[in-house]
Amino acid sequence: MSVVIPVYNEEDCITECLDAVVAQTRLIDEVIVVDNNSTDGTMAIVNTYADKLPLVVLNEPEQGLLYSRTTGLNAAQGDILARFDADTRLSETWCETVIRYMEDNPDLDAMTGPTLFYDIPGSKRQERKVRELLPKLADVPPEKDTWPISGNHMILRKGAWEAVKPYLLNDPLLHEDLDINCAADKAGLTMWYCHTVYVWVSARRYRSPLKELKHYIQTTYDTIEAHGLAERAEWYKGQMPAVYKNFRFRWLIQNNYNPETGHFVPFFLNRNKKTRVSPV
Repeated sequence: MSVVIPVYNEEDCITECLDAVVAQTRLIDEVIVVDNNSTDGTMAIVNTYADKLPLVVLNEPEQGLLYSRTTGLNAAQGDILARFDADTRLSETWCETVIRYMEDNPDLDAMTGPTLFYDIPGSKRQERKVRELLPKLADVPPEKDTWPISGNHMILRKGAWEAVKPYLLNDPLLHEDLDINCAADKAGLTMWYCHTVYVWVSARRYRSPLKELKHYIQTTYDTIEAHGLAERAEWYKGQMPAVYKNFRFRWLIQNNYNPETGHFVPFFLNRNKKTRVSPV
């Protein structure tokens, strides 16, 4: 298995991301970190893992997640490829569970699983619940024909990556992970949602300005429409008001919450709030 982690100025979260990779119960064969012109201490941190992981460091000068993702996936040597973001933290048994699913289901092309937030109110309680439920979830069959698979937790066979390439739009103004999903649809690939393959991610997107969140939702529609998936695009268009309402609610919570202290703080007093540059 190869994992690909595109990075751009991720010094605040890359340590926890790579620590979770080190802690896997089954060693990951290749860990590819693609630097996309970071100007902070990200790569200095990454390089300290050279003796802890089978680390490959690549540089992608073309700015954009689309380009760094593609560079990493094209370079990956494993039969199973995983791509996730620098704020993703794998559960300890993630790798062995993924490999077991792939080995037991040779017709499975791509998969994902639960993506949980680690920096929201109640996240510790949520983590305890997940660990309690995990034995029961092992008996829950995967959801087949799932859609979409997000870029913060995407797993696919190397052959599946090659199969989607002819259908990719590779437009930096669209969502690059949704582009893969739409291309996978056209290529006729099978995608599953597996309940025991879970990761933790940051809710940092919801700390972005509301204008950016609205643009993010619109870009989702634009990506589906650009692929000519009219029925799916029309369905999502009908969902957009509800999606925006959900995003706005999460924005309100995250901008008045300090995950470092675990306390609510009025946004105008929350000095630890950092603005993230969105890939789209």
